[in-house]
Amino acid sequence: MAPSKQTKITDPMRQNKKDKTRSAHAARPTSPESQEAPDFDPQTPDEELVTNKSLHTMLQALKGSLRSDLRQYTNELRKEIAELGGRTSHLETKTEEICAAHNDLVDKLQYLEEEQKSLNPLRTKLLE
Repeated sequence: MAPSKQTKITDPMRQNKKDKTRSAHAARPTSPESQEAPDFDPQTPDEELVTNKSLHTMLQALKGSLRSDLRQYTNELRKEIAELGGRTSHLETKTEEICAAHNDLVDKLQYLEEEQKSLNPLRTKLLE
């Protein structure tokens, strides 16, 4: 008896899974170059290309803008430092005045204490 030929039964869910896997592999680019950048279109107009001249012009404009901003911030910083110096000077002057007044009060207190000591013997004589 000859073996009978059996037909292979496939699971439709499993078949769909294999098809999806195959299509995913087929859609993936095979070389890393194709992932990096799109192809250069030779039909790109010249005015859209970045040239050395336009790059140099943009760089000069950026430098000018940075210089202007730097000057502005430097001037503002100098102004704030000058204002801070003025306020510090005013505080130092007031501190000197307060210290001088304090020292004057200390001297006068010492004078009054000495006068009180010299008057104490006279007071005791008067009370007797």
